[in-house]
Amino acid sequence: MEKTRNTGFNLGGMKDIRYYKLIHSGIVGETQHNTVAYQLQYLESDSEDWDTIETLDDSAWVDMDNVTGNTQTVTQKVFDEPVHARYIRVYVTDPAPSNKALRLHELELYEEAPAEFYEKQDILNAEIQTKQEIADTPVEMKTWLAEGENVLVTELTSKGTEDAALKNPAPRRRSTA
Repeated sequence: MEKTRNTGFNLGGMKDIRYYKLIHSGIVGETQHNTVAYQLQYLESDSEDWDTIETLDDSAWVDMDNVTGNTQTVTQKVFDEPVHARYIRVYVTDPAPSNKALRLHELELYEEAPAEFYEKQDILNAEIQTKQEIADTPVEMKTWLAEGENVLVTELTSKGTEDAALKNPAPRRRSTA
């Protein structure tokens, strides 16, 4: 059996975790180094000693997420119920196929899941399509360069049930001096 690899984090106190995002090596163009299988784990207690935490039996750790067969550069998950933890670890059971090193670029942990954001560059139609929340209202946008003009156009469509409280900035005044 191959040796597992892990890296741990002390959050400094008990925190609620509702969402995580793990960024692998593909973020810098090295998709061949993306981690294939891992478990995001936590300890239920915050009374452990950080200096000896690596000596704990693996059975003390509880899985938040168990990912296998990963090929993505970014893996993420929203939990139905928040996980309450101080100590977190990424326990890698199958590192990248190209080498056996633990190569993780960033782990983000959040108390709340971020609002959904989607953006697509549609080259064929020369536009950018975006879905996101603005002022707590879901919106869709299409952005394109006007034909024959040097004007950038954005069409904004509300998908919410209430009006969004949008504010126009004060117009800029140009100096004539």
